[in-house]
Amino acid sequence: MQKNIPEELRALPESRRLGAFFLICLAATLLVTGGAYLDRGSGFPVITSLIKLAIGAGALALAGRQARIPLRNRPLLPWLILVSLIAPAVYTAFRIGPVSLSPEAGRLAAVLISIVLTAFWEECVFRLWGRLLFEEEGRYKARDFLAIAVIFGVMHLVNLITSDPQIVVLQAVFAALTALFLQTVYTRSGSLLLVIVIHALINASQQLPDLWTAPKDRFLAAQGGLDLILTGLFFAVSAAVITRRGELIKRGRPFLKLGKKK
Repeated sequence: MQKNIPEELRALPESRRLGAFFLICLAATLLVTGGAYLDRGSGFPVITSLIKLAIGAGALALAGRQARIPLRNRPLLPWLILVSLIAPAVYTAFRIGPVSLSPEAGRLAAVLISIVLTAFWEECVFRLWGRLLFEEEGRYKARDFLAIAVIFGVMHLVNLITSDPQIVVLQAVFAALTALFLQTVYTRSGSLLLVIVIHALINASQQLPDLWTAPKDRFLAAQGGLDLILTGLFFAVSAAVITRRGELIKRGRPFLKLGKKK
């Protein structure tokens, strides 16, 4: 019987699997970046939205039945959801201020669509395919688990093209820590939809307040990235605790013990 694409990639040696995963993520990221470049100056990012939708749908289609795994640890789900709401709450708190802006309907729609589609394609590529290529019976090698998260962070460095380097580096580090948390929730719950929703809530709590409150008018306007630091640390600690207690790393190794092979 002919193997499908995930099975063929899983049959590769570990280093080549990591390389293949990196190239898949890079190709998807460059496509989205290219779409954003073509959409620059337009009122609505049509090309970018279509690319994000196509990438997410394509990742699901290529995964096939393996994308549909049953829910795991159902009694744990309410706690995972509760913990997942902490980061959006922190972001919202740091962005509270007097309403001084009135977003146009088109602008609001564009941001909402971008939030949903970004969460959709990134989770379908990074989290789903990370699981397909590296999870074995609900567990990962520690180095693979961390490598998937680091690759997610590295992909955010494409923003160096248009943004301040210091901001982009902080964003990349934060993205890697966020990925650790999302991977942990996904592996523990088995729900791709759950991590898509969590990802969308995180992005929404960062972006939506900007449509109504100017950064200079926020009550915590001089926070200097403290919200990213606090939530980044929260993600790292939460992922470490959940991973360790759930033994998501093979042989129950400590979260950061990377060196030894099986």
